[in-house]
Amino acid sequence: MGYEMQPGCVVAYPVQAKRLAIVYAVCFVGVLSFVLWRFVSDINVPHEEYWWLLSHVCMYFVLGLVAHKYWWLCAALGVIWEGIERIGAKLTPHIKYGGMLDLAANTLGFLLGTLARCLAVSRAKTQ
Repeated sequence: MGYEMQPGCVVAYPVQAKRLAIVYAVCFVGVLSFVLWRFVSDINVPHEEYWWLLSHVCMYFVLGLVAHKYWWLCAALGVIWEGIERIGAKLTPHIKYGGMLDLAANTLGFLLGTLARCLAVSRAKTQ
């Protein structure tokens, strides 16, 4: 079992896996709720594509903070999700497909989250 050193404690990889699962579960429920709400109410959200990009950056920022050791799984799940999104967009206009731009937003968010985590750990070690 792999371990990650943090100031004052040791965190096992399974802890990061649980965090990753929680973040994905919360976001999945949120996205599903939003898509169903749009389907039922047929409301148009102004500048929706920017909100979706921001949601990708925010979600992957959190993943970079709490599950950075699973970067490969985050990347794979991001690609798989974009495939699901592409299929869904062909079936209904209520699902938007962002493609490569979404993957770029995922990568940016993850890198920023990992960088923020590294800076926080580095700062904690110097105090």
